Amino acid sequence: MLTAPELLLLDEPLASLDIPRKRELLPYLQRLTREINIPMLYVSHSLDEILHLADRVMVLENGQVKAFGALEEVWGSSVMNPWLPKEQQSSILKVTVLEHHPHYAMTALALGDQHLWVNKLDEPLQAALRIRIQASDVSLVLQPPQQTSIRNVLRAKVVNSYDDNGQVEVELEVGGKTLWARISPWARDELVIKPGLWLYAN
Repeated sequence: MLTAPELLLLDEPLASLDIPRKRELLPYLQRLTREINIPMLYVSHSLDEILHLADRVMVLENGQVKAFGALEEVWGSSVMNPWLPKEQQSSILKVTVLEHHPHYAMTALALGDQHLWVNKLDEPLQAALRIRIQASDVSLVLQPPQQTSIRNVLRAKVVNSYDDNGQVEVELEVGGKTLWARISPWARDELVIKPGLWLYAN
């Protein structure tokens, strides 16, 4: 840093560290990437490190570029499916802090012209954040539920669906962003899931 480099190359800098040390250093690296005006090329096999640090991602396989772009776009593409364990299939969404509930410890995050509620965040209004939503945590309904404990109901359009080892991965568009849901073939057939269908993601 003292020599004012034009580029920082970090080749798996945390690979040999134990989990407590990684947890200690990740926030520092995250802050460093935001505060210095120097591009950083970070090489890693750790999805957790990528989620914390990357703005743009290049996926390489056998020396070939499989995908390159903004983290949330690459993460939401089918290119990432082989790299993510089935239980980690998820979506990365860019959101901003919309409001803090006046009575409950909840924060509303803007997602296009819709919003979703999360446990209260210690962030100012309009702060830009990234959130991760597991595909297995998203359920689909054709009509908005009434008098439900579910706080987040988002209107969404089906882009496509893919069979995957006895499950169905449904690609949705919400506020111009990609959201994935994992449902059963039975649910897919009963809801007649097909491209262009408008429904609600809970």
